[in-house]
Amino acid sequence: MDYVTLNHWVLAYAPLIERRLRSFCKPHRGSVRIDETYIKIRGQWRYLYRAIDKHGTPVDFLLTATRDVEAAKHFFRKMLKEGPLYQRPLTGSDGCPLAGCD
Repeated sequence: MDYVTLNHWVLAYAPLIERRLRSFCKPHRGSVRIDETYIKIRGQWRYLYRAIDKHGTPVDFLLTATRDVEAAKHFFRKMLKEGPLYQRPLTGSDGCPLAGCD
């Protein structure tokens, strides 16, 4: 098997596999830490954006060739596509949580 064929498979099937695996991820609610670093891949520097929740579980990542505002916006849009990071608990007018009041 040629490495070019394998690379084509990775480029073709990686987004499909990512979409399938996202359905098994637990929803992240609460504190999320955003990290940005650069790594060398095949002799070229790439920028890695990643989000990790308070338990150390990776929430999302993005590998880009450029480090600019558009790449950061793309990362945040991708990460927040699943839902907001924090949802305020619903409370009634008396301050009681709606889930616990009958």
